[in-house]
Amino acid sequence: MPGSILAGVLLLRREPSGYLLGFAMLVFSWMVGITIAASTLAQVLAGYPYTTAQVAVLVAPFGVWLTIGFFRAASDPGAAPG
Repeated sequence: MPGSILAGVLLLRREPSGYLLGFAMLVFSWMVGITIAASTLAQVLAGYPYTTAQVAVLVAPFGVWLTIGFFRAASDPGAAPG
């Protein structure tokens, strides 16, 4: 968490080290997310009983994050590809 905050501050200041640290934190976060998703899938396939609340807590943050990202991109014409 402190690395992500430091990367964000450095990126806001447009420091060259912010881009390097930001990329490293992005890759690290992506790898952690893939690991969590894979372990959750393995538990489901092994028959571990998840409750509705547990699934909601695991899935909801990603849905909120994707929704916010979608509407930010849609409101910024320069962000659209093409």
